Amino acid sequence: MGNKNGKQGGKLRVGVIGAGMISGSHLEAYKKDARVETVWVADVVKEKAVARANEYGVPKAVADYASVLKEVDAVSVCTPPFAHLKPVLDAARAGVHVLCEKPMSLASAESRQMVDACAKAKVKLGIASSRSTLKSDVQAARDLVAKGKLGKVYYSRATTLRRRGRPGLDFWPDVTWFLDSKKAGGGSIMDIGCYDIDILLTILGEPQPVSVSAISAREIGSQRVPKGVIHDTDEHMSYFVRFKNGSAAHFETSWAANMDGGDTVIFGTEGGIRLNPLTFFGETNGTTHDAKLNIGKWSQSPQEDFVSACVGKKAEPDTPGTMGLKVTQIIEAALKSAKEGKEIRID
Repeated sequence: MGNKNGKQGGKLRVGVIGAGMISGSHLEAYKKDARVETVWVADVVKEKAVARANEYGVPKAVADYASVLKEVDAVSVCTPPFAHLKPVLDAARAGVHVLCEKPMSLASAESRQMVDACAKAKVKLGIASSRSTLKSDVQAARDLVAKGKLGKVYYSRATTLRRRGRPGLDFWPDVTWFLDSKKAGGGSIMDIGCYDIDILLTILGEPQPVSVSAISAREIGSQRVPKGVIHDTDEHMSYFVRFKNGSAAHFETSWAANMDGGDTVIFGTEGGIRLNPLTFFGETNGTTHDAKLNIGKWSQSPQEDFVSACVGKKAEPDTPGTMGLKVTQIIEAALKSAKEGKEIRID
């Protein structure tokens, strides 16, 4: 059985479940981390596991991860989102820490199962949508809010627009499952919207969402859907989220739009923040001022952050399962709101 508290004295033994495209970033990060020993790669298509293992110098490749869970202390779950639940639950039952790829799941009920299972087993659960939150500007913005420099935050906005960036359609032709709602759950909001939601929840101190109102669009610009491929996911989603603390946030997320760009802004009663570059807007003695903050350029990987939590250097990964659950709740409610044309309450 894995060591629930991480390795004490030796290296953290890690396995990677799923040998698809995203597994490379996990294997690369673990290879660079002196605290980690990657023990095996697993994939239902064993040839893929073998190829990944050979590429990164991992000693073992298997088709069945369950047969080797006892050999590791932690796993990365790199399967497609419709196949996240079972390996997370299996790892928790084995006493193994879990870093789950984003999006956490296709439904908040599944995300809650993951959170509850890992809490019961007393293992760490991290979600890889922390990729963006581990950057220095986001961490500095979170500190400003936490220290009260903005006063009361009442509104935020996050926009990410790709002009043409649909996985399986505009690039990565082998991953057409991104376009199928039964496999991907959603489109742009699931794939890249999760990052913006994670960023704002991180900066704002993880507020609880209570309702979402959304619209979505598809068939934007040129279409090159391969024959036999299902494409019923959103390409553009605009959604307004209310939080329990009274604040609200507006998100615009697009895989395909007739413009591009993006920004994240936070409005408070005493100050405001804009990312890209990180700028603080304030007022002193009736005079408004703004300042670009020199916070340097650095970014941890989700894997490095996860390992730090597993070995006891921090209490939780930067995006723990509880945060991943809230991201899933917002996405689920937005998709339902867009479909039904009304605001959706979140339990």
